[in-house]
Amino acid sequence: FEEILNDSNQYVKVDSHALEQSALIRSRPREGLIIWETPYAKRQYWEIKTAVKDVNPNATWRWFEFAKSQHLNKWVRQIDKAVKENL
Repeated sequence: FEEILNDSNQYVKVDSHALEQSALIRSRPREGLIIWETPYAKRQYWEIKTAVKDVNPNATWRWFEFAKSQHLNKWVRQIDKAVKENL
């Protein structure tokens, strides 16, 4: 879970760091939920396709989907390994 959150936060739009910090505060790992919760989070994720890259050069809209496109195989391997280790 932590790896998925960290990988996703690599691509979050950053101004004051509130958006990426909200995921660290609001996410619910036991439920498998990563939550970016600021007043503007949904709009930044779904509607605004541009990103200012001076603070985070990797910033993009729909950052979780982008992270998934880049890291899904790694996430699946890590989850598979964790499941096998805990059987």
